[in-house]
Formats: sequence, C-alpha cells, structure tokens
Amino acid sequence: MAKIPRTLIVEDDEDWRQQVKEILQDEGYHVSLATTLEQARAIVDACSIDVAIVDINLTDVTANRDGIAFLR
Repeated sequence: MAKIPRTLIVEDDEDWRQQVKEILQDEGYHVSLATTLEQARAIVDACSIDVAIVDINLTDVTANRDGIAFLR
C-alpha cells in the first residue's frame, strides 16, 4: 500500500490556503495548514512532512528569517 503524502501549506492568505488545501485533499494528500512560520515549525516538529508549500514572503520575527530560510 502506498504511503499517503503529508503536505504542509504555510500561507497567510486564507483564500489561497483553502483553495490549495481542497485541491490537494481531492488528490488524496494529507494536508496541514499554518498561517505563520512559527506554526509551521510546530507542525514540522510534531510530524513528518513530505512536501511543504511555503509563502517565501512570510517572516518569523522571533528567529529573524523568511520562508526560504525556513525551508533550509
């Protein structure tokens, strides 16, 4: 049996986030949502993520990083 991919969407635009979530869920993905990089870090720490879709313009002021730094 194939593993169902776990996807994380990190986006502060609610409409865009929900649209992508629906598309991915229709394709069979497990989807987790975060509106901030801080929330995304908590999700990544709690479970294994196969794919992350991240708004690179988001910033984490507590860690002084942007979406690209988060992905690294």
